[in-house]
Parts: sequence; C-alpha cells; structure tokens
Amino acid sequence: MPAEWAPHRATWIAWPHHEPDWPGKLDAVHWAFAEIVRLLAAHETIEVLCHTPEVMGAARAAIAAHGADDDHVRCHVVPTDRVWLRDSGPTGVLNDLGQIELVGWGFTAGRSTTTGARTPRSARRSSG
Repeated sequence: MPAEWAPHRATWIAWPHHEPDWPGKLDAVHWAFAEIVRLLAAHETIEVLCHTPEVMGAARAAIAAHGADDDHVRCHVVPTDRVWLRDSGPTGVLNDLGQIELVGWGFTAGRSTTTGARTPRSARRSSG
C-alpha cells in the first residue's frame, strides 16, 4: 500500500452530514472542510463524496464561498456513514503489475455499532 504522502491523482473526502458527530458544530465543520478543500485544490484534484443531492448542493456552495479552484473539485452523490474515509472508503493499492486495485475494508465502527452500514456501498461507488 502506498504511503499517504506518495504521489496520487486526487484526495478523496466525504462531506460532513451526520450532525450527531458534530453536536452544535456542523456549520463550523463545514467551514473547516471548505477551507481544507480550497487549500488542497490549489495543488491537486479533490473528490468530494456527498451523502445526498442536498448535501452536495450545500458542499458546493460552501466550497465556492471559500474560492476553491472549480477545475480541481468534483462532487459525487455517494451515501456515506462518516467523513473518515480511511476507515470507511476503499484504499487504492498497487498490484504486481503496477495497476491500481481498490481494497474495501470491513469498517468495524470503533465509535458506534450503528456506523458502517453504507461502507461497502461507498467503497463500490467510488471505485467506478
């Protein structure tokens, strides 16, 4: 598996939508995520997974308000459980031929036993 700092085509994030994860702070978290996208988009492509079309609209509005480079930000409607894609999304690995393959980890939901129901779907959707 490549190191986190290895060259890559894009950074993938999931837009925060689950208010109980950020009690009373979801607006501030959206601001922080939009700023992260703005900073990263100056250097690379950012792929943003959005839980619903409504979440995607809000994400696009927040990202635009921060002045992110539109040419480097792409939003996708993909149901997600949480924003921590390291645990809930696929991991790109290189096979013996140097080709990218996606590994769909079994998310164990360390924080909550109700988390992870959409994880396999998120992994499949983002791979194709």
